[in-house]
Amino acid sequence: MSELIAAKIVSVRRKHGNVSVARGAFAGLAALVLMIGLEMFVDWVWELPTVLRAAMLVIDVMALGWVLFQATIRPLVWGPDDDEIALMVEREVPSLGTRLIAAVQLARPGAVQAGASLQLARALIIQAELMAQSINFPDVVKTDRLARTALLSALILFAGIGSFAWTQETSVELLKRTFLVDVPVPRKTRVAIPTTERVIAIGDPISIEAVVSGVIPPSGGLDIAYASGRKLWYPLEPTADDSRKFLRTIENVQESFSFRLHLNDSTTSWLKVRAVPRPAVAAVEFTMIYPPYIKLPPEHKSPGDLSLLAGGKLSLNVKSTKSLKSAAVRLVGGEKDIPLALGGKKRNEATVIIDIPARNLSGLSFPLVDDDSITSRNETVFPVDLIPDREPTLRITYPDRRDDTATVVAPLQVAFEATDDFGVAKVVLWRKLETEENSAAKAVELDLAGVSPEELRHLVRRHEFDISSMKPTEGSVVEYWLEVQDGNTVTGPGKVVSEHYKVKIVSGLEKTAELLNRVNDQFGTIDFLTQDQEKLNQSLGKLIMEKR
Repeated sequence: MSELIAAKIVSVRRKHGNVSVARGAFAGLAALVLMIGLEMFVDWVWELPTVLRAAMLVIDVMALGWVLFQATIRPLVWGPDDDEIALMVEREVPSLGTRLIAAVQLARPGAVQAGASLQLARALIIQAELMAQSINFPDVVKTDRLARTALLSALILFAGIGSFAWTQETSVELLKRTFLVDVPVPRKTRVAIPTTERVIAIGDPISIEAVVSGVIPPSGGLDIAYASGRKLWYPLEPTADDSRKFLRTIENVQESFSFRLHLNDSTTSWLKVRAVPRPAVAAVEFTMIYPPYIKLPPEHKSPGDLSLLAGGKLSLNVKSTKSLKSAAVRLVGGEKDIPLALGGKKRNEATVIIDIPARNLSGLSFPLVDDDSITSRNETVFPVDLIPDREPTLRITYPDRRDDTATVVAPLQVAFEATDDFGVAKVVLWRKLETEENSAAKAVELDLAGVSPEELRHLVRRHEFDISSMKPTEGSVVEYWLEVQDGNTVTGPGKVVSEHYKVKIVSGLEKTAELLNRVNDQFGTIDFLTQDQEKLNQSLGKLIMEKR
């Protein structure tokens, strides 16, 4: 092909592409303004939900893409070839006849068949080239449609900008909503609701509150649609202290519902209120863990019989009717809450091990909070009966007198009875010489090895100790007493101390004389009782004779 003709064809193709791109840009801009404006208008009239606005935005993008493809990309990629451009020029310049298309086609390799005249073909190409020199090929690409499209696009753009500026406050909010920003539709009356979705417990009241700006209406309305299909309408009045605040309280809500507010020209979207049951205790397992000194295995306790040993521990396993966010055990009487550890597949179980106090515990309750932050109410109180580990008791059964005498060589006999609810752990005999000034008492612990747990609960023992080991002298006084302790290492130990007994050290003769005096006293008592018995017998015989 002639270089001149080729260059002119290229210039036509370039201008055709530029015109197509410009026309496509103007058309796309006009389409974009129209589509966004239309969506903003429809949204302002019907207040479209987010899903529908998102769908319209997708449609806008697809439509804009189609316009740009048809008007811009397609003419560039699949624009006219050399033959089409040659025909366009021939239609515009009839004097060319068919010379230009023939020159284009005959210049291609193999276009001249064997036996045809090459000189004739070259002459035709030269003739077409000479005629093309004076022809401006790009003039065949008309810009009339481009001008009309640009003018129409400019009118649409100016109209859109003018409308946007005229209604700037409204248009800005509508434009945000077009691009899926969650803002309310602008109205003369604007309604702000503090919370969009709420969760309440079944039976609770709920206050629906709205704050109004712009044009303040004297009243409004509240639409409610219950999950069961029931629908209600309530009047909405401003509060007494603030005309911009509208409030309506729905008492004793029994089921979930949706609501919307009507205030002047503003209607809110449907908002949801979920009514859910409160969390409650479905079951509780109580396990009493005794202190180590008790030497008893853990014991399961009935919820109706919580007799608990003070100083021990209590294992709690609580199952709830709902999944929980938090749980605690409340010590009634001490007014103390102890958090529970949550577990289970549905997070509806909670466990803890608590220390059982010695006082200020009359019951246990379990405040719960579910995943919706709904708290339990009027929790069941499980009554608790605290069992204290009582102190042991002690009674010395021998000797029967607190003041006695003894010789240095005679061992001292002491017999006693000690009882404890969980067993005696230690028995100590304390002794000292009373005549020694500032003398310290010395302890002798009795051996309880091998004594069974049952015997330790009621211990009966006799013990004797050698007074001579204290090296007393005649006339000195030995003072002694017993001390009994239980095994309470948690709140104790509990202990009891007997009365103090005294033994005066005397010689063998003095002790013998004392014993003889005691024997004489016993004989005297026996003689007195014998005489008294004889008098009774005589009186009884006399009464019998008188009745005869």
